[in-house]
Amino acid sequence: MDELLDRAAAIYEPGGGSRSTRRPSGLIVDDVPYVFLNYTTEFAVASQKVQNWGWIPDLIPRFRELRLER
Repeated sequence: MDELLDRAAAIYEPGGGSRSTRRPSGLIVDDVPYVFLNYTTEFAVASQKVQNWGWIPDLIPRFRELRLER
């Protein structure tokens, strides 16, 4: 895979790069269990008083274990 991508990156002719990346792209799509087609911007702000919070960038809020320090 790395060799295929390195060869594609070395092509400087117009249109040549897209032909060279077609095979590695197909291998990636066939091999991975899930392909992200959408990327969103996420922001998280928390006070130091918020305990048991960890940021997982998947847009699913997790509040069950949160505790507020008094």
